[in-house]
Amino acid sequence: MKRIAGSTLAALWLVVALFAAGGAPAHEGKKHFVGTVTRIDPNLLTIEAKDAKTVEVVLTAATVYVKDKKPAKFKDLALGDRVVVHATPKGAGFQAEEVEIAPPQKTKSRS
Repeated sequence: MKRIAGSTLAALWLVVALFAAGGAPAHEGKKHFVGTVTRIDPNLLTIEAKDAKTVEVVLTAATVYVKDKKPAKFKDLALGDRVVVHATPKGAGFQAEEVEIAPPQKTKSRS
């Protein structure tokens, strides 16, 4: 039992470390980017990862948007949204296949 719990904990820490770094391994040559939306253009989304690296991904008519685990649209994106972008390498950049939108993180107010 301890062996299984230790393995599970080690795997969990690996996943956390990957997402904290702003990227995660993906299937079939795809890449996942996790960050905060800093710029929105009709064909380009810019996000800042937790490591302060900026990533730009191309948006197309085929890009799928999801918010609160429900279908969404491009217009649902807002500056400050936290996103997970599932992208495919295209040339020197990345093309977004899916953009998962989460609400902005709540900031703690100092009282």
